[in-house]
Amino acid sequence: MTSTAGQQGVALAEAKDFAAALPKLNEALKSSSSPTWLLARSKCHIGLRQYPAALRDAEAAYRSATSRGSRPLMTEAQYRRTVALFRLGRTADADMCAYWSMKLAEGVPIGDPIFTDEAAPEDLQDGFWRPDRDAVQKRLRDVMMPVDRSQMPKEPFGPLWKTAATLRTQTIAKLDQLGPEDEARKITVKFEPPEVDPEDPDAEEDELLRQAVAEKIQVEEEAQKPQPQPAQPPKPVRVDFFQTNTNVTVSVFVKSVPKDLFQYEITSDKVRLSHIPGHEGFYEIFLFGHVDPAQSKCAVTPNKVELNLRKTESIKWPTLRRNRDSEASGAAPTPAAAAPTNASASASAPAPAASLPAYPTSSRKGPKNWEKLLSEDEEDVDYEKEGVNDFFKSLYAGATDEQRRAMIKSFTESNGTSLSTNWDDVKEKKVETVPPEGVEVRKWEE
Repeated sequence: MTSTAGQQGVALAEAKDFAAALPKLNEALKSSSSPTWLLARSKCHIGLRQYPAALRDAEAAYRSATSRGSRPLMTEAQYRRTVALFRLGRTADADMCAYWSMKLAEGVPIGDPIFTDEAAPEDLQDGFWRPDRDAVQKRLRDVMMPVDRSQMPKEPFGPLWKTAATLRTQTIAKLDQLGPEDEARKITVKFEPPEVDPEDPDAEEDELLRQAVAEKIQVEEEAQKPQPQPAQPPKPVRVDFFQTNTNVTVSVFVKSVPKDLFQYEITSDKVRLSHIPGHEGFYEIFLFGHVDPAQSKCAVTPNKVELNLRKTESIKWPTLRRNRDSEASGAAPTPAAAAPTNASASASAPAPAASLPAYPTSSRKGPKNWEKLLSEDEEDVDYEKEGVNDFFKSLYAGATDEQRRAMIKSFTESNGTSLSTNWDDVKEKKVETVPPEGVEVRKWEE
């Protein structure tokens, strides 16, 4: 039973489940002071930030390993002392234990003076540990990367030596940051640690364990909570407009707006549209000038939302929008602003009466209603593909590879005056320039 608990505790410690491993190891160590279990429990204490308990178990593990004559476990125990002392801020003591761990891994006999003296005389000055950082780093480089690379072992003196050496580079670097007489430079440890009682943990350790388990549960609960998603910036919307002195036509290019759910609101200086992709609530356009909501309308098509706004003053606007905090130009209409309106309901509303032009005419047929003619022309224009470039892009995107080759060849060779999609027709001949009527083709030199 004890052996099973110990093995389970070691496995849990290796998996870094320290809170679960600690009770298993406590149970196992009641009947045996196994250095393997003590080292595993020391590792658990480090993971749970119980550094004094980690040092106690590491020193107990060293004495237990010594009684069993296990040099590898003695080496690991000195390394575990290094970790605990370094976390406790005892930097010189940690560096000394790292040094001893490396020497044990190198096979230096236990009776060697380096294990009996507190420190090498050249590094202990006035009671303060001042090792030469450059000399230590050179020593590590010479072992791990010798001049003759063919002699370099894969793991010099074993993996534990490399682990201890890596930690020693940290202790040396930390010492280099300390003042010359900092208390952390004093060496108080002995190679042979004092006897400690590794038996059942006391009440203080039990309290630490309870705190560690509670912290682990809290961390797991926090991790399971849904994390708030960062607010996404509104997506840009393509908006175009054109105008006369009396009207502004605005096209908001968005697709798949639900016509039955769509709502809009036109006030004297602002337009609000619902269900615009990438915009929660209403998408707003702050108009440069004032409009008359009663004589303005909105329509939804599969590819855009189109607004026809009646100006309150017969002037041209320099731009469609104004800054949110500024006032709209011109005089505001007297009627109150309309509430949000459903697009399908507004589609059946009667159109406002046509107004006559405010200037005289000498036409025999009488005055023309230019606003009506303009609106009729607008209905025949697809504003999503306005312009030659948009048309060519659309045509090219839907063409086959042969058609694309024909388009590129004909357009390039004809200097932009001809466009063919028939590759068989243009592949074996040069496409001549076909200028518009009244234009003469000349070479550049002419």
